[in-house]
Amino acid sequence: MRLSIRRALLMFVIFIITVNILIYLYNYRSADEESAPRLVKQDENRVAMAHLADDSEQQVSIPGVPYTYPEYVDFRIVLMTFKRAKALQTTLDALKDLELDGDSAALEIWIDRDEHDQVDSNTLKTAKAFKWKLGRTRVHVQPSHVGIYGQWIDTWRPTLDSEELVLLLEDDITPSRFMYRWLKSARDHFSAREDIMGYTLQSEGVNRAKGKGAVCGPTTHPVFLYRLLGSWGFAPKPSVWRQFQDWFHEKRLQPSFKPYVSDLLMTSWYKKFETKGTQDSMWTMWFIYYTNSKNLYCVYNNLPAFLKRSDVCMAVHRREAGLHFHGKPLENSHLLLKAWKKSYVTFSTPVSKVEFDGTITVEDKTK
Repeated sequence: MRLSIRRALLMFVIFIITVNILIYLYNYRSADEESAPRLVKQDENRVAMAHLADDSEQQVSIPGVPYTYPEYVDFRIVLMTFKRAKALQTTLDALKDLELDGDSAALEIWIDRDEHDQVDSNTLKTAKAFKWKLGRTRVHVQPSHVGIYGQWIDTWRPTLDSEELVLLLEDDITPSRFMYRWLKSARDHFSAREDIMGYTLQSEGVNRAKGKGAVCGPTTHPVFLYRLLGSWGFAPKPSVWRQFQDWFHEKRLQPSFKPYVSDLLMTSWYKKFETKGTQDSMWTMWFIYYTNSKNLYCVYNNLPAFLKRSDVCMAVHRREAGLHFHGKPLENSHLLLKAWKKSYVTFSTPVSKVEFDGTITVEDKTK
């Protein structure tokens, strides 16, 4: 009898201790969740941690993990910068009068750190001081130096069903106020095609990837497709960009893999960078390899050839001093498109395709 009582008392004590432990763990977890940084799901296997300092500044704490934005907008501009405060200001000023036609927008300014993980104070000050009346603006400071690869490849992770139009823009590009109108029209017309990698604002400096000479479409049409991306203002197709990110992060772990495409001028550039140890300044080589393997084309506006004028660019590259250019920036904003006509986005079929060597083929209407 006494043994049974002792056993019952022991079980009761164990029960009380267990309950108290569970209560403690529950309270600890609740407090921890309230104080923990917000977790943003990237995909099935990746999670990035964002410290939300205030409404205008965010910091991603896991480099190498593509970033997913918390809300959907019709148009998002991902503006990449490093330590060119004046250049950043020039590009920001060009965005003030952007024609959005009533659509929603967001501006994401991404600032990289130097190799010592220091942030350029003037660039940060310029970014935080900018007030954009057209949509929400956030300043993202990389937690460590990520370079060109990290700035381009990991600053936007499309969701699986994303239809968002996202422009990846460097701080040495000046866009036309009509660039969204063109991008949206191009996306709406071409996005259903499986051979499209994305849409570019670039119309100057478009050259053959094989051989020499400029590239443009026939003068009878305001748009053409080219096997090479235009990185001077590029809006990737979401599904293609997501697949490319997964492929890139897998292939980059393979030291023996080289993103060479035979006979391309860009491959020779990349190899030259390799001899100097600066190949990480050319993210485009990886995208060229990937899109070439998938037989994808980039949508270009053909307005200079179509209108037989040079001052109708959707964007211009100012050649600011940096990794690839030196000297004074160009004063070329006079080349931007300043007036709009519906004919600029009257995309009829068939459309012309331009190959790496400049060969132009016209799609068969009957197919």
